[in-house]
Amino acid sequence: MLLPPVPRPTLFGSCGPDPTPLVLSKMSYEMEDTDDESTEPTTQYEGNANKATSRPVSCGSKRKSTKPRSETRGHSTKFVNEEGEPCNHCDSEFHADHKRVCRKISHTDDEADSDLEGSWKFDQEAIQRSLAEMIILDELPFKFVERTEYRKWMSLVCPRFEVPSQCTIARDCYQLYIEEKISLKKFLQSSSHKVSLTVETWTSLQQEDYMSLTAHFIDNDWKLNKKMLNFFRVSSYRGDANGKAILMCLRDWGIDKVFTITVDNASTNDDAISFLKNRFNLFGMGILQGKYLHLKCISHIINLIVSDVLNEFNALVARVRGAVIYVRQSSSSLQQFKECVEIEEIQSKGFLCLDVSNKWNSTYLMLDVAQKFERAFERFEDEDPFFKDELLLGDGVPDSNDWVNVRRVVLFLQPFYELTFKVAGSLCVTSNIFLGEICEVYRLLRDWQLSSDAEFSTMAKRMKEKYDKYWGNIGKMNVLLYVAVVLDPRNKLDFVEFCFKEMYAEEEAEVMTKEVKEAVFELFNDYKRMMELSQSKQVSDRSQMSQKTQATGDTNLLQKKKRGLSSDFNKYRESRCTEQKTELDKYLSQELVDDNDDDEFNILDWWKSNSRKFPVLSHLARDVLAIPISTATSKSAFNTGRCELDAYRSSLTPKVVQSLVCAHDWLQGPSHLNPSDFEEEMEEIDKLDLEFSKIELESASD
Repeated sequence: MLLPPVPRPTLFGSCGPDPTPLVLSKMSYEMEDTDDESTEPTTQYEGNANKATSRPVSCGSKRKSTKPRSETRGHSTKFVNEEGEPCNHCDSEFHADHKRVCRKISHTDDEADSDLEGSWKFDQEAIQRSLAEMIILDELPFKFVERTEYRKWMSLVCPRFEVPSQCTIARDCYQLYIEEKISLKKFLQSSSHKVSLTVETWTSLQQEDYMSLTAHFIDNDWKLNKKMLNFFRVSSYRGDANGKAILMCLRDWGIDKVFTITVDNASTNDDAISFLKNRFNLFGMGILQGKYLHLKCISHIINLIVSDVLNEFNALVARVRGAVIYVRQSSSSLQQFKECVEIEEIQSKGFLCLDVSNKWNSTYLMLDVAQKFERAFERFEDEDPFFKDELLLGDGVPDSNDWVNVRRVVLFLQPFYELTFKVAGSLCVTSNIFLGEICEVYRLLRDWQLSSDAEFSTMAKRMKEKYDKYWGNIGKMNVLLYVAVVLDPRNKLDFVEFCFKEMYAEEEAEVMTKEVKEAVFELFNDYKRMMELSQSKQVSDRSQMSQKTQATGDTNLLQKKKRGLSSDFNKYRESRCTEQKTELDKYLSQELVDDNDDDEFNILDWWKSNSRKFPVLSHLARDVLAIPISTATSKSAFNTGRCELDAYRSSLTPKVVQSLVCAHDWLQGPSHLNPSDFEEEMEEIDKLDLEFSKIELESASD
C-alpha cells in the first residue's frame, strides 16, 4: 500500500527547524498492508539505544486520509469503456478478479513488491546515529553534513532523511562518546583484573602537545582488550606534571590497580613514571612497590635504530626516490618503463612506489621493489635521453654500486620491518614473543658480521652497536618480558636460558636466568598472598553473618565443631604438600606444550582451560600476558617522528579532540598490522593508474 506524499528536504536541508537531535527521540515509518482505509504512516516513539522510553515528538499537522488504490492500477488502462478496463498483459477485459487468473502477469514480481512495502522501514534516528559514527570513524569535519554535494546525494538516496546541521551532528557525536564512556567505565569498575597502560605523545599543527592514555587487560573470558581512556593536552614538559595528569585520568575512571606503564624513551616520561610509582605505592595501586612498573616501547626503539640506518644512506635513498619519481611522473614515461620491464623479462608482484617522508616502512618497500627493476632502470636510461640529465640536476642517477647497497639496506631493515608487525598488533598477546624476536635479530647480526663482504660486515657491526645500546643489557629491560616467556607453556624457563646463552657468555647467562627465576617466584608468592587475603576476607564475612544466626541446638553445634576440626586438618595437609611442591613448581616441571602447530596455538585459551589447575598462576598470567610492549597504534607503528593531529583536529578544542579520538578507538575496535595490507594497497594504486591510462587513451582516440 502506498504512503501519502511526505515533504522532502530541500537541497540544503529541511525548510523547517533543525531536526530533533539523536539523543532525544526516534520516528519510524512502516509500510504495512491493512484493512483500514487510513494510510497515514505508523509512528513509533523510542528512546536512544540505552533507554526504554522517551517523550513523543510532534509530527506536524494531521494529513487527510486517502482511499486505497485499486489492485488493477498498473495492470490496466483506465477509463476505456463501460464494460471494463483492457488488460495490459493480454487482450481480455480487466475485471476485479482478472489479476488472479491472468497467466501473463508476473506474480513473483508483484509478491516481491508487496514484501518490500511491508518490511521497508524509515528510521530518522538510526540513520542519524550511523551518520555520527561515520563522521567519527572517517575523521570527517562536522561541517561535512552541510556541504552541497552531500545534501544533494542524500536527497537522491534517501529523500525523507532530514540532514542535520553541523551543530546537531556535533552534539550527536559527543553524546555517543558519553554513552560509550559510561558503558566502559562500568565495565572497568566491575572487573577485578589489573590494567597495563600505554602512553603515546602527539602534537598539533600549532605545536601543542597531547598525550593518549590506553588501558590493556584480559577480561574474565580471557580475551585481550585495548581501550583508549583519554586523549588530553599536556601544558608542561615537566614529567611530574604529566604524571599528575595521568593520575587524574585514572581517578576519573576509577582504576586503582595498575600493573605496568609502557612509554617511549623521552626523559620526561622517566620523570612521570617516577612520580606515578611514588603515588601508586602511597595508595597501594602498584605491584611489589612498583618494581616492574616501567616498560620502554619496543616500536620506538626499532624506529630509532632504523632511522640511524636510513640516515647513513640518505643520499642513496634520495637517488632511488628521484628515479622512481621520474618514471611515475607521466603516463608516457611509465608506459616506456613498463616496456623495458617486459623486454628484460622481470617478474615482480609489486611495481614502483613512492615513500612517505615520516613512514620508514614506505621507504623500505620503495627500496625493496625498486632493486628488483635494476636492469629495467639501466635500459630506461639508454632509451630516455632526458632521464639522466634531469636526475643529475638533483641527487644523481643510481648506479650499479648503489643497487648493491640498496639490497644491503633492505636486508638489514627486513627483520625490523617484520618485528614491528608482530609487536604493534593489538589483537594478540605480544609480551611473550619479545625475547625470541630480539634473539633472532641478534643471531642475524652476529652472522652478518662474519660475512666475507667487508663493507657488509662493517654495516653489520654498526647495527650491532645500536642493538647493544638498547637491548644489550638485561638491566635496561623490564624483567616481566622474560617472565611472560616463562608463562608461555611452549617455552617456560628452558627457552629463557637458551636465549640468554645464545646472546651472552655462559656465566652471565646463568646469572640472568637466576634473576628471572627469582622474579617469577617473587611475583607468584605475592599473588598467592593477595589471593589468600581475599579468601580470608570472604571467610571472615561469612563468619560474621553466621554469628548473627542463633544456634539451633547443642547437637548441631557439636557437629559443626567436628566438621571444623576435619576442615582444619585438610588445610594442614594441603599446607604440608604445598611446602613440598608449589603450584609454580608443578607448572615448571610439566612437559612443554608441542608447538608444531605454532600458528594455531592460542596462549589465552590454554590458560583459560588450565585456570582451575593453576588458580594463582593463571591470575599472574592474565596480568603479565596483557602487557603491551609497544605504545604504537596501527597508524603510528612506523613513524620516525612524532604523531601529528591533522589540520582539522588541530583546530578543535582539547575537549572535542578527546571525544572524537576516544570514540573513534571505541567504535573501531582493535586493529592488527598486516604486511599484506600495505602490499595490496600498492597493487591497487598500480591498478588505478593503469585504468586512468586506459581512459586517457580512449579519450584521445574519440
